[in-house]
Amino acid sequence: MIEHQNCIEVYGFGSFFKGNCAYRDIDLLLIHEKLSLVSCNSAIDCKNKIQSLLPIAHITMLSVEEEKSFSFISKSHSIYLGHICKSRLQRDIESIFSVIRVQKEAYSKSTEHLSDHSNFV
Repeated sequence: MIEHQNCIEVYGFGSFFKGNCAYRDIDLLLIHEKLSLVSCNSAIDCKNKIQSLLPIAHITMLSVEEEKSFSFISKSHSIYLGHICKSRLQRDIESIFSVIRVQKEAYSKSTEHLSDHSNFV
């Protein structure tokens, strides 16, 4: 896991990523390297930035070891969205939001349901 050193992997799961048009939030999983203070703070920084840009995001954070222990990715049928590196935080988040937009468009041609969430990506 975590191909890029000091980066956070981002996965999507839940009703939005299953194509349910009645979703209330967008569930994201952030996987960071270790349980160290630096790694945890990096994940928290990513979470805060994502939530400031995507208020309907519901974000779960796990270290690589925690994810392995829970098998969260496989149990939740999470899909890989990309990674975020601290040195490219804004650009990497925009890239992930692009993947989310494509996912949304794949599920529905209509954006009427998303009018309440127009600022989400």
